[in-house]
Amino acid sequence: MIKKKFFQIFLILFITISISYSIIIHKPYELFKNVKLYTYSKKLNLIEKKNDQTANEAPNIFYFILDGLGSINNLKKNGIEVKSISEYLKNNGYKVSLNSRSSYTETSLTLSSIFHLDYIADGKEKFYTETLKDGLAYNYDYYPFFSDYQKIPLVDELENINYKFFKIENSYAKCNNHIKIKCFRIFEKKIFFYFFNDYSLEVFFSKSLIYSTIRDKMNKKILDHYDTIQHFKKIFSNNLDELNFGGNFTLIHHMSPHRPMRDENCKILEYPEKNLFTYKNYESSVNCVFKRVKEINEIILKSYPNSIIVFQGDHGPIFEEDKGQEGSSKKPNMRLINNRISNFNAMLIPDKCEKNFYDTIGNVETIRLILNCIGIDKIKPRKKSESFMFFPNEKPKIYNVKDL
Repeated sequence: MIKKKFFQIFLILFITISISYSIIIHKPYELFKNVKLYTYSKKLNLIEKKNDQTANEAPNIFYFILDGLGSINNLKKNGIEVKSISEYLKNNGYKVSLNSRSSYTETSLTLSSIFHLDYIADGKEKFYTETLKDGLAYNYDYYPFFSDYQKIPLVDELENINYKFFKIENSYAKCNNHIKIKCFRIFEKKIFFYFFNDYSLEVFFSKSLIYSTIRDKMNKKILDHYDTIQHFKKIFSNNLDELNFGGNFTLIHHMSPHRPMRDENCKILEYPEKNLFTYKNYESSVNCVFKRVKEINEIILKSYPNSIIVFQGDHGPIFEEDKGQEGSSKKPNMRLINNRISNFNAMLIPDKCEKNFYDTIGNVETIRLILNCIGIDKIKPRKKSESFMFFPNEKPKIYNVKDL
């Protein structure tokens, strides 16, 4: 009895110390500061539509980033059935790339390049730089750390043609108070939920046995903070009035087939499988993503049939079996790098814009194509995409894949 009581006291002390450490020392997202950051500002400077602008003239744009989803041919090489999703999208008017390649092999850099409408680092003239806060990379140049009044080329260019910018938060990129972005919240306004729905904290504690035990016991009470499309389905139906005038750009960063791994019906796998990025678990997670793609596509096109829609990976997979074997810039493992640099890319665009689509089109050239398509003439589509590999332990860290 005494031993049991002693163990309970020890358990409570351990949890308290762990949480305190994460808040005071680790604090990748500065938990308490973020209570203010995540509060939606009612003073957003949203742009009013011109009186003569109609929905047909200004289509709504829905840009989905599917975290970790490789290209059609990459998925096929890894034994995943892709014919059904490819035919579904083509039958719905999509242009589907077979061999698209991502701009970068890291989520933050790929998303940053989309927001900046260009390659944010090339290792020669543009370098990847880190600002360290408590030992962690934290730089306002990179997604998701944009500051309140920061100039963001994508958002600014859209503003110039009277487009509003919307995004939905997830555990990786929560809402902040950027003056030109309307962000839809999915998290509770409680410190408890911030802790258990924080991507960085989860990664930090992921190898902790006690964290896994707590997490598994509380799964029923905790939001599935990675299934962003599922949350967006509800947000979409609740905000149709805001989208009815056309001219809205919505970014949805869907945290899958990234961990946690899922079955084909999108249920998170049991521990420890949910944390294992194996071929088998990736296949079922990819099938879940395809299920979500079909669901949200039907919902959007039913309400706004003239929409522009993009479904795009930020990078391809790196499997548990291959982890740490990518090599170096001097001795690269090109098989694994080509696996990682591949990305899914399908887009529903007007006929007039299809001439700028090509099979290997990447993230940067896709967003430039979309902006040019809606009338931003100074953003020119380019017929060649670049791909960069990130080697975290090297300098300059970023290398063009063609130079490896």
